Amino acid sequence: MLSALLLISAALYGLSLLLYLVFLFGRDEGSVRMARAALLAALATHLGLIGYQCIDGFNPLRDVRGALSLTSWLLGAGFLLLTHRSRMSVLGAFIAPLSLCLLLASRVTPQAAPAGGDASGASRALGNLHIFLSATGVAIFALAAAVGLIYLLQERALKRKQLGRLFRITPPLTTLDAVGRVLILVGFPLYTLAMGTGVVWSLQLPDDGGSHRLAHVISLAVWLIFAALIGLRVAVGLRGRRAALLTMAGFAAAVVVLLLYMLRRMMLV
Repeated sequence: MLSALLLISAALYGLSLLLYLVFLFGRDEGSVRMARAALLAALATHLGLIGYQCIDGFNPLRDVRGALSLTSWLLGAGFLLLTHRSRMSVLGAFIAPLSLCLLLASRVTPQAAPAGGDASGASRALGNLHIFLSATGVAIFALAAAVGLIYLLQERALKRKQLGRLFRITPPLTTLDAVGRVLILVGFPLYTLAMGTGVVWSLQLPDDGGSHRLAHVISLAVWLIFAALIGLRVAVGLRGRRAALLTMAGFAAAVVVLLLYMLRRMMLV
């Protein structure tokens, strides 16, 4: 049952991606409605997968495998909410493949062993909260990075005076910059709380190697990048291309953190 739900979810994410690409490069305006429907079906099936795993005894907030799956779902759901009444459906061509990759990454990541009896309920709850906040923060940063990428592509088209289809189906640069700013302002406090709960939680766990510490260092770098981005926006009015590049750099660092946790989990098997 779990394998069937996973395959159906992956297939629907893939179908959504294909339909969003048709919308991006083709002329079929109706494809965006079908793409949204396919993505919504993928999210429903994916949620069923997560629920079935919970019934089967796997807590999605327990380890990196669950965190990857949850981030995938939150990313797709956040995209649908973001584009419900806005002209940014083109983001689906970047969000759908990312959600699919995160789902598949969760499949290849080994499941962590159940927590030992010495783990207190408070410690487990703190760990669950940390993973949920981290997944939510990273999903929002991913949306902001996708908006930043669209900003850079549109700015490049404007400079070259190549006002093609992308220019016609995306909002103005000022709107993209404003959306990116709001996403960062929403995601940063959540990520900050994730960092705080992670520090407290890690103090209750045994030190298990350099890869773990490296992930912590890069997580701090992610926080510093977005803190600097917010500070520069407020202090000197940073916006546009530089803000988009910083946003994408911060998200890229967050992806490195996820990869380190994946590799660490695989090495422990």
